[in-house]
Amino acid sequence: MQFATLIASTLALAGSAFAGEGASAILNIESSHGGAGTGLRNQTINVGFGGVYNGDPVLKEVSTIYLTGTTGDIPIDDVMCFSYKNTDGTGDHSTAITSKTPARLSTNTVVVGSIVCKWGK
Repeated sequence: MQFATLIASTLALAGSAFAGEGASAILNIESSHGGAGTGLRNQTINVGFGGVYNGDPVLKEVSTIYLTGTTGDIPIDDVMCFSYKNTDGTGDHSTAITSKTPARLSTNTVVVGSIVCKWGK
């Protein structure tokens, strides 16, 4: 009986270790061309958890970043992202980007160096 409990516990831990593997945060990048709310353009990007997202041309013109969803069965309320000026995910960053609070960076556009997303409480 104890052996069966040990096996079940081991399998449960192994399953939780792989939860979220390959998962990502879905972000909407909004750029305003012409001032506050004028000439809006929106593009969607997927940012993997645990890494640094950079190099995408969409990051060169950003006004607001919205967290709109997730992949991999990750609860959206457990996700938090930050945009950074630096391309390596360090230094000055935005306020937390959550499903309830977007990062409003500018009424025009700014360059974002990188985005980092994490999940879990």
